[in-house]
Amino acid sequence: MLCIDNNNTNIYFNLAAEEYLLKNFREDILMLWQSAPAVVIGKYQCVENEVNIDYIKKQNIRIARRMTGGGAVYHDLGNLNISYIKRRAPDNYSDFTNRLAGLLSPLVGGLRTDERNNLFINNMKISGSAQCVHKDASLHHCSLLFSSQLEVLYISLFPVDAHVNSRIKTVESVRSKVTNMKDHLIRKIDFPELKMMILEYFLNYPGENRIYQFSEDEQSAIGRLASEKYMSSSWIFRF
Repeated sequence: MLCIDNNNTNIYFNLAAEEYLLKNFREDILMLWQSAPAVVIGKYQCVENEVNIDYIKKQNIRIARRMTGGGAVYHDLGNLNISYIKRRAPDNYSDFTNRLAGLLSPLVGGLRTDERNNLFINNMKISGSAQCVHKDASLHHCSLLFSSQLEVLYISLFPVDAHVNSRIKTVESVRSKVTNMKDHLIRKIDFPELKMMILEYFLNYPGENRIYQFSEDEQSAIGRLASEKYMSSSWIFRF
């Protein structure tokens, strides 16, 4: 497995990186990354039905669309994103979720998973996930709330003109009450320690695992994909 600690915080680059890795590599991959404030909607969602557009414009929060399905999420630097690419598409994605839950359980009380591969603490969500398949490979990614700005999250994901395009058949988010993992810690840990703990866990998982960094050519290719697809209005506002 290739383990990537991606320090780029541009949401468009990071979403493009997921697609590039999924379609151009043959190894299993784990990528950890963060994003400057952004709202990311699922592939089959309508922006106007999911996002408080006036608010996020005033707050300079970016809008992005990912290549996986599922609902809208809010990203900021208090949120850790985990992308897991497997070369053999699984029947379900619970194995990764259960491994992550097992790793985090000693840090927080009341942690549980559900059938949608979400993580909850005391019935409040700290992580949601989404998936897609490309040929014989799969992408499973999740967002982990550690110390995000929850008030900004709630306002950003509360559309003022919801269902303005309700005639279009799109996917609506299943909204849940959320919380930050940091507020429920049994053992104190900061964000860099959390990242390192997850990275080391997968580096030490059975198999040939190693740290990987993007080459200059790969960064350029990902940047082009970000510019041509993920930053384009035709992709973001496709519905």
